[in-house]
Amino acid sequence: MTRSATSWYNGTNPAKILCSAHWSSGGINGAAIKRMALGGPGAIVTKSIGIRPSPGQRMSLSYWAPNKKSLVLTDLWSTYSIEDWCGREIGIAREGGVPVIASLQAVTNTPAEDTFQMAGMVVDAGADAIELSAFGASPNAITGSGIGAVQDPRRTFQIVRAARAAVKVPIIAKLSPEPSNLLSLIEACEAGGADAIASRDSIFPAIAFDIHTRRPKVARTFGTWMPEVAGRAIHENAVGYVLEIFKRSRLPIIGIGGVMIWEDAVEMIIAGATAVGICTAPMIEGPQGVHKMVAGLTRYLKEQHVTLEELRGSGLEGLCQVNAMAEQPLHVLVDRATCNGCGLCVPVCPVQAISQSDDSVQISDELCIACAFCVHHCAREALSLAAA
Repeated sequence: MTRSATSWYNGTNPAKILCSAHWSSGGINGAAIKRMALGGPGAIVTKSIGIRPSPGQRMSLSYWAPNKKSLVLTDLWSTYSIEDWCGREIGIAREGGVPVIASLQAVTNTPAEDTFQMAGMVVDAGADAIELSAFGASPNAITGSGIGAVQDPRRTFQIVRAARAAVKVPIIAKLSPEPSNLLSLIEACEAGGADAIASRDSIFPAIAFDIHTRRPKVARTFGTWMPEVAGRAIHENAVGYVLEIFKRSRLPIIGIGGVMIWEDAVEMIIAGATAVGICTAPMIEGPQGVHKMVAGLTRYLKEQHVTLEELRGSGLEGLCQVNAMAEQPLHVLVDRATCNGCGLCVPVCPVQAISQSDDSVQISDELCIACAFCVHHCAREALSLAAA
């Protein structure tokens, strides 16, 4: 399978690249998926389904930080049984008219066997594709617990292979990688027969305290895991992993993590994503959040005179260009017509190379180390970095 298309997804249509993912954007049950389909996503992912239902979280699931556009959350697998999903919920979800991707999570001591059994069940019930969740209770694809938990390439391979043996629909292997095991996880997904890679899941451990009561705003009441962080706080990390996977695999990539606005989705595609998963944004805005992202992306493509295929992975070339540029002597240029001498760049310079005059700033080439901090800090975009 190439990066450009899968059997459930049209990789050239801006209205079909966004996948609403998991409970946080409507996948908690069939009715929620049907409602989220009103936003017109390319597909919707169910909440992760286990061979047995989750005992549930007994306190609030998430803490929303509006100024940071992030969530601190606790997210177990579905409280609905596999029988409930296959007998009722997937059928209701399909009434929304968009492809349904069933997320499966092994939660017993026989993860491969559970995956094989569940995969056949959800496909028979009407699932269009399967996502294999990396995160959650051991023994899933995760080994260890709490702070010591890490995705295991061997388990990942076994679970992907079991799903591949059970069904013919697309298999999406979801990763929660560390820099030290990313390559091994990619190889495990490819060897197991995955059709696509989803990256990444939320990041743990995370906690938010009320400074007056000194109690956490949300805490996990099940198992040894700390809460996770999702939303805008993990975006740059998530984009980085998509780029790293794009460099190393020919499989399609679903980029997930902190996609709150259409510009975030564009970044994911530039990094190499074939599709983009959105979780926190639809949770906050509802189905209309998808419409806003599609409209923004469509407008951007038209204004830039670029197609999705031309955009996809173009950041790799941009990265090479910047790296080549960084090998040359550089200095900061000041656009005198744009600079108004506000002086916001002066205190951020780590070597005090910038001085302020009445209507502009002066930069000492002798002191400047070309860190570009002032360039990115300038609200008027009056500063730029160029070869000397």
